[in-house]
Amino acid sequence: MTEIIKNWYHQKADGKLRPLRSDEIAQLTAQFNTAPNWSSIYVTDGFDALKIHRCSFEGRVEIGAFTDDTLRHENITLKVGLYGSHFRDCCVGDNAAIHNLLYCSNQSIGDGVIILNVNEISCGENASFGMGTSRSNMLIELINENGGRAVLPFPGMTCTDAFLWSTMRADKELMSRLTEITHHDCENICPNKGVIAPQAVILNVKAIRDTMIGPNCIIDGTDIITNSTILSDNEEPAKLGAAVQIKNSIIGYGNEINSAAQLSSAVTGAAVSLSQSTRICHSFIGDNSVIACCEIANSIVMPFHSQHHNNSFLIASIVGGQSNIAAGATIGSNHNSRTNDGELWAKRGFWPGLCTSFKHNCSFASFTMAAKGDYQAELDIKLPFSLLTLDHKTGAPVIFPAFWFTHDMYAAMRNAQKFIKRDKRVQREHQQFIEHEILAPDTVEEIFHALYLIEQWTGEASFTAKGISAAEKSLDELIAEGKKVLIEDPFFCSTLEIKANNVERGRIATPLKNVTGAYNMYRSMVRYYCAKNLLPFMQANRITAIDELRSNLGSLTEQSGEKWINCGSMVISASALSEFIKLIKKTQTKTWSDIHSLFDSFSQDYKFIKTAHSFYALAKLEGVSPQEMQEENFWAFLQKVCEDCKTIANLTLSSRAKDFSDPFRTFVYKSEEEMMCVLGTIEDSVVKQTAEEMEKLIALAAQYSMEPETF
Repeated sequence: MTEIIKNWYHQKADGKLRPLRSDEIAQLTAQFNTAPNWSSIYVTDGFDALKIHRCSFEGRVEIGAFTDDTLRHENITLKVGLYGSHFRDCCVGDNAAIHNLLYCSNQSIGDGVIILNVNEISCGENASFGMGTSRSNMLIELINENGGRAVLPFPGMTCTDAFLWSTMRADKELMSRLTEITHHDCENICPNKGVIAPQAVILNVKAIRDTMIGPNCIIDGTDIITNSTILSDNEEPAKLGAAVQIKNSIIGYGNEINSAAQLSSAVTGAAVSLSQSTRICHSFIGDNSVIACCEIANSIVMPFHSQHHNNSFLIASIVGGQSNIAAGATIGSNHNSRTNDGELWAKRGFWPGLCTSFKHNCSFASFTMAAKGDYQAELDIKLPFSLLTLDHKTGAPVIFPAFWFTHDMYAAMRNAQKFIKRDKRVQREHQQFIEHEILAPDTVEEIFHALYLIEQWTGEASFTAKGISAAEKSLDELIAEGKKVLIEDPFFCSTLEIKANNVERGRIATPLKNVTGAYNMYRSMVRYYCAKNLLPFMQANRITAIDELRSNLGSLTEQSGEKWINCGSMVISASALSEFIKLIKKTQTKTWSDIHSLFDSFSQDYKFIKTAHSFYALAKLEGVSPQEMQEENFWAFLQKVCEDCKTIANLTLSSRAKDFSDPFRTFVYKSEEEMMCVLGTIEDSVVKQTAEEMEKLIALAAQYSMEPETF
């Protein structure tokens, strides 16, 4: 990143610059140009005095060649040259077209830049361009409003960087090292002038101060940009539109910011869209996020976040991406204690519904959906893919575990498919790796923990229903009882009042609904995850035996049974992250590029690592260790894959069909033909793609589904 930004600087070799000739000075004067000292104006070969009119110059000004006649941007065509503008201590590149720039001070302007109707572009001596240099100590206060998780921003900062820096606060050595690296990188980047890189377009802007603007950036109608860096290039140009205000921020590649959006002390990833009076401050916004009409402050928002409705705000939070915040959602620090220290931690796929409000501190498992309601106490939701709602009679929360799978499989499969399609980043190989799949090591390990909790809570309910004191039973006895009831006696299980413990502050137990169905679907989805990763790997590597599969995956299967972390939308094992932290602390890791290389090395092997985790997950589901997995276990798994895949395909279709069969959905249409024109067909691309994927897995399972002794 350091070298990329340095290439933006317009620098003319001293040998190619020359003073103005007397005839050129005479021509410039005749065209109503002025300068207190013409000898401080330097030009290059190809300079054409005929293309400078009504301009004034102060200090040292360098001007490039004017060999073209016009430049064009969309429906605007401008003559190449300088017209009606004022320059002080500036360097202007070749074939720039600058018209009505009322004041331009201390700027490096690249080749082919278009500037029209701009009041001010200036840069002070100590500009930091929104970066965390040692002299500016610019801080972005993430997750917590008290500044205890503040980080120093820098160009090229990823969501993984922000997560690592803001959440590992107890590691003082790491914090010191990251500060040192950031100071080093930013001071290598910071120029002594403001920068407008080649082919940038700036139209109808009030003021740009202390800012670096990347190549091909388009700024049209923006109010003000102050102390910021706008990353842009010809493949991923940044676009800033009407009434936008940006202060102390770093804007990522391919961003589109318009419609009076306001950013202050913010960093955005690649391909972010911000519009319609959005206000963002002290936050990191992850790649491919779409945000409008709302407020976000003191937060980390990981990639693929959607928040585009009026009157919603997200304050003092970390949201794991693939998330959607509905209108009226109020997620903010309530200042419960004597300081403003509340935080909300939501893992991937957080979907709070219309007019939801939460009291900090709160924690939500991956893909938690919250129904409309005022949740008046702190919450700790540990069951992923669940629906959280309120009992309107008692005000108590109620949880439907695995709701996405049991009641809305269409939404689950759509989410699994849409994020890959919506990734607008052009140079993905040079940008942060993002886990798009809803089932990955992090969410699968959450499912295993959910199974463990459900077994425990079911065991408690079963013993209580039988008149036996659950408090006198050990944890192992509770789990054994729960597992037995869930698997062997689903009817009895359906009669139990199963409740979760320690979900809501001040409430001993929280009711769970459809526990048996959820338990079975959790297990089915783990098997689907295993089949999706293992069977294609076996086919590609021509593996036909368990021992051969175990040998190919090596020791990784033994290492998979650990905590997995959504580290800025890159899913990584706790042990790998720990090793990276050790390397970062060493002096050999000198730049953020070095740190990014560590994570890139993991992402390059991630597909294989995830396959190894799938083998571990399968063994765990079968109740054995990876080393104990035998052909019989695998054969039993294959027998269930076909049924699981058919169930997923059928549930995807049936949940989609609700929109076409429910009379309260269909009565707004005068005919079936009109409904089809509006909604499309039942079997849309999601249903078809899911069906195709399931058919392929069924075929692969059948290929390996032979008797154990011949496997």
